[in-house]
Amino acid sequence: ARQDLIARRDGAAAGSAARTQADSAVARLTRSEQAFVQQLVPAQGRLLQLYNSFNGSGAQQGTLYPPTPPMRAAAREIRASIDRVKREVAVVSRP
Repeated sequence: ARQDLIARRDGAAAGSAARTQADSAVARLTRSEQAFVQQLVPAQGRLLQLYNSFNGSGAQQGTLYPPTPPMRAAAREIRASIDRVKREVAVVSRP
């Protein structure tokens, strides 16, 4: 997305509406990337906790017990975070 936006920006005339629009899109993408990086460490921690709950003391090994409600809630929260970042990147990268 960044390469496409930069190519669009560089192909537009200086001071044109297309150039201004592309500059704005690059700035929004940069903000989305920074927000993603800031959320990455906590998200990695949550993913590790969820993984450990399936493979560690939170699960009975060798059984077919389904995920518990807290496990499902954690998975939904993680998925929602990922989906939010995908939507932000999709909106920013639109021409």
